[in-house]
Amino acid sequence: MRPEWQQLVQRLERRLIRTVDVISILVTDAVLLGVGYLVIRGAEALSGSGNQFFDAARVVSAGLFLLLYLVMVAYDFWDFLRR
Repeated sequence: MRPEWQQLVQRLERRLIRTVDVISILVTDAVLLGVGYLVIRGAEALSGSGNQFFDAARVVSAGLFLLLYLVMVAYDFWDFLRR
């Protein structure tokens, strides 16, 4: 094979690997977000007490979950771009 074709194949391989890495990061983060959403909604359904303390605790825990999720996504992409 000629050197130009080998370089083209190598570039395509690197791009394919990078694309697969980005997709795996996105899928992992989407699964985490989905599980967190289901847990929060399940907790709301099970504790329909109407107590203000528990309502505030649910709101705070949902906010903390989203904050941690955003930190994790930011770290995943920072780690990906660093490589």
